[in-house]
Parts: sequence; structure tokens; C-alpha cells
Amino acid sequence: MVVQFHPVAQIFVPLDFWYNFCMDENNEDKHEDLKELLEENLRVNRENNAMLSKLYRSYRRSQFVKYLYWGLVIALTLGAYYLIQPYIDQLGQAYGGLKTQVEGIHSIGETIKNTF
Repeated sequence: MVVQFHPVAQIFVPLDFWYNFCMDENNEDKHEDLKELLEENLRVNRENNAMLSKLYRSYRRSQFVKYLYWGLVIALTLGAYYLIQPYIDQLGQAYGGLKTQVEGIHSIGETIKNTF
């Protein structure tokens, strides 16, 4: 006959064993060792937390500087376009005048060609 235990009851058996093992009066040295290990773990955990906080703070600063940099690049580009826009308009007008002169020369060439 096989005795089957409820799955929850199987969990409590190892926990009960661990409790009895840890609470044994002969295991005082083990308690001190565990306490030292827990304190060391807590110290290392606090050091890791401090390092992670510094890393996150550095990441946030770098993101802010990156956004500031690209905002400055875009602002300077738009400002430069605003400042040189009159010169670009003058170049466009000069190109338009040059284009009409070239068309006039071309039309003179056509009229000479048609007359002969």
C-alpha cells in the first residue's frame, strides 16, 4: 500500500526538518556562521545598490546631455537657415536672372538659325 501525501504537506516536512536542525542547541556555531554570512550578504547588497544607483544616475545625466545636444544642433540649424535665408533668396533671384539671359541667348540663336 502506497501512502500519498498532499503536495502542501510535502513542503512542510522539509521545513519542519530544517527548523529542528537550526534550533538544535548544539548548532550555536552554525547560527553564528549564518549570522555572519547574512551580515556579509547585506553589506554586499548595499554596495551593489549604491553602485546601481550611481550607474542609473549617470545614465540619466547622459540621456539629458544627449537630448540637450540634439536640441542645440536642431536649434542652431534652424537659426543658421534663418540667418542665411536672405542670401539664399538673392542667389535664387540671380539664378532666375541668369536663366532668363541664357534663354534670351538661346532664342537669339534660334532666330538666327531660322533666318538663314
